[in-house]
Amino acid sequence: MLARAAGAADAGGGQERTRSRGRRRLTIGAAGAAVLAVAIAAVAGVRLLQPSPAPAPPLAVTAVAAAADPADGAGHCPAATITLRATVTTNGAPGTLTYEWLRPDGGAASTGRVALRRGDRTATVQLPLAYSGAAAVQGVAALHVLSPAGVYSRPLRVTYACP
Repeated sequence: MLARAAGAADAGGGQERTRSRGRRRLTIGAAGAAVLAVAIAAVAGVRLLQPSPAPAPPLAVTAVAAAADPADGAGHCPAATITLRATVTTNGAPGTLTYEWLRPDGGAASTGRVALRRGDRTATVQLPLAYSGAAAVQGVAALHVLSPAGVYSRPLRVTYACP
């Protein structure tokens, strides 16, 4: 009977060792899950604490260059068309350019708009001036960018004459 009692005690000790191993595995697994949860929370916290990126700057005009075609801005009887072209350079931000041409007769052409997408750095606008008949015209023309800021091109001399 002693042998049996010793065997029974041995069997009970084996179960206790198995339970101990199971508890250790469970404890190690729980600790690993806790470490993983803390790491995820730390990464999420760092992301939440980082400042959000600064908003993109608004559309801005950096230059305006204008030219006439023909280059001297001169036309002759009996009819001529002088085309004014301007290139507006921007910072590449999205937005809308609003502009008007100041005509050589002192008036303003109708207002125009150009929609720019992010990355668009230039916009070209033009105004054809058609003349005919014997009435002479002489004056200066320019592009006036109304928005995003009041900017003017250099003045362009325009003449239409009948010799």
